[in-house]
Amino acid sequence: SLGKFGQFPWSRSVFAKIIENVNKANPKAIGFDIFFTEKDKQSPEEIIKSYNLIPTDISELQKIKGHDEIFREQLEKTKSVTAVLGSNVPSHSNYDRSAKAKFLSKGGDPKNFTYSYAYSIGSLEQLEKSVKGLGSISFLDQADGIIRSLPLIVRFEEKLYPTMGLEMIRVGSNQKNLYIEMNEVGINRISSRPYKISSNPNGIIWIRYKNSLKSQYISASSVYDGKFSEDRFKNKYVLIGASAQGLFDLVKTPLGVTIPGVEVHANVIENILDQSYLVRNPNTYIFELLFVIIVSILTFFLSQKIKPKYSLSIFFGSLTIVIVIGFSLFLFRSELVDISYPMFMLTITFLTGLYFRFIEENRIALSNLQKEAKLLKERELAGEVQK
Repeated sequence: SLGKFGQFPWSRSVFAKIIENVNKANPKAIGFDIFFTEKDKQSPEEIIKSYNLIPTDISELQKIKGHDEIFREQLEKTKSVTAVLGSNVPSHSNYDRSAKAKFLSKGGDPKNFTYSYAYSIGSLEQLEKSVKGLGSISFLDQADGIIRSLPLIVRFEEKLYPTMGLEMIRVGSNQKNLYIEMNEVGINRISSRPYKISSNPNGIIWIRYKNSLKSQYISASSVYDGKFSEDRFKNKYVLIGASAQGLFDLVKTPLGVTIPGVEVHANVIENILDQSYLVRNPNTYIFELLFVIIVSILTFFLSQKIKPKYSLSIFFGSLTIVIVIGFSLFLFRSELVDISYPMFMLTITFLTGLYFRFIEENRIALSNLQKEAKLLKERELAGEVQK
């Protein structure tokens, strides 16, 4: 596509043609993981400014419809969602934007629990006012750079916004409202009829990634040229984003692969549709702590009481039990349990137990050597007396 259209971002007329062709197949919704923050430099009015053309040269150019206007018209005809990003610094293109989704909450105010940003970055005002939805593409900072979770709702400039995937499902389901159920600790569940998504108290879900499928991608140039089957997009959620390495929209996943950022939102959509997202229960932390304490004490006690070769078997058996419990909860209940901390504590406890066992046995050995030396000396003295 870069070879066909040239440098990115492309002219808005290209995107207008792409969504026009996609919309002919009657998709559920179309989402843009791309910003349209500045005016299209290839529009006639921008060309006039750029080349400083004199009035006699622009009489025909002024009759041509601008690319931004062409794109806006196509956005208005489709069930499109554009991206909004949280920022700590203001954007030059900022205006007083508002979310398209209406939020209804029960049991409290979700704004007290959501992640917030002072400012937001989005697309041009005339474009955003023509779309059916505005979806957040903000990720939470991770120490290792791996995207494991994202907030379903965030707060920009004291206004709530849904994430891109949730907003596309709302638009695709022809819903106006999003429902937020609260409990005493925060957000409990977020709903977009008929889908209900359980989250942590801050509105965050853990993404259940599937293996990346190249068959789910189609190049923008193919869509532009109409080289696709209508079944490809019919009743589907279509995401438009960048996948080239030079555009820096690549992220790491827990599966150990690097994928385009747009695919993260695709996984979120599938998680919600299939109701197969991962769960990190707040009570799991208590379970992990109690489990670590009990198993660590048991491992330490047994390492002191039985022979080292048997205690080694107990240690590896305990590790196996931890791994089996963690993967069983993941496979059968879709619950995330942190097995790395119990495994680390088991290893430290076992090595500590062996260390104390070594010191104790070394002390006993030295004591026996001293007794044997004393007996040997007494025998020598007795021998001398006998002589």
